[in-house]
Amino acid sequence: MTHDSPEYVFERKLGIYVLSANSKAHQEEVYVTTVKDTKNAFTKYEVERADRARVLLARLGYPSTAKAIQMLNRGGIINCDITSSDLLRAEEIYGPPIALLKGKMVKNTVTPNKDEKPVIGLQEAEHQTMNVDIMYVKGIPFLLNILTLLRIMFAAKLKSKTIQLIFATLTGQISDISARGFKRSKLRCDPEGGFTAMKDTLSQKYGDTVDAVGSVAASAPHRVPLLFLPLLFHFLYYSILLLLYSIRLISSWRISASGVYP
Repeated sequence: MTHDSPEYVFERKLGIYVLSANSKAHQEEVYVTTVKDTKNAFTKYEVERADRARVLLARLGYPSTAKAIQMLNRGGIINCDITSSDLLRAEEIYGPPIALLKGKMVKNTVTPNKDEKPVIGLQEAEHQTMNVDIMYVKGIPFLLNILTLLRIMFAAKLKSKTIQLIFATLTGQISDISARGFKRSKLRCDPEGGFTAMKDTLSQKYGDTVDAVGSVAASAPHRVPLLFLPLLFHFLYYSILLLLYSIRLISSWRISASGVYP
């Protein structure tokens, strides 16, 4: 306030101080900036780009101006010539969108239900089989666990392939499976040293049947069906002919290179 500014007297009414409408403030002039006056500060081209920026905000679902600028600067919106200056100019002219203000000022109180239990269907209620194996991604070992019939996959990174670490990681996955309400009955794995050493411990602690499927596959006989024998004979016959023909071509080329033609 300056020395020549008018004095405003606030009277106490109902426990608060209010300014009476009969005071000098009622006779003073109040200047309000309108959208039309704000547009006069920019060129016609700048106002058109501000309008287009406003349309862009509407198509994006009315994000905040800062969020929209971040999306533009990071290349999240392609084939768009709107810049961050256009968005800032649109907010300066029109202010924040009403839809944005309505969406942010709505407060919904959600009461969490702590007693809610996961709904398990008939397929999920059946006993699941854990298919465990060690998978490598660029040399990094991961403990892979796939549940069937559910076809849910659990993967955990292993710092090393020690028995203690594999057992601790597998125990964490088993606890997660049990916490979700799924039942286990069998564990299938490769006949590796780490899994074989944990076989008795897993059976005693969790009651799961550990099946080393790799040993069964390795002991299975590998026989060629009799139907494939004629095809195998033709393959060997034409392979030998092709080999002999290649040797003959090489011999002819060597004779021609030495100046002696057959």
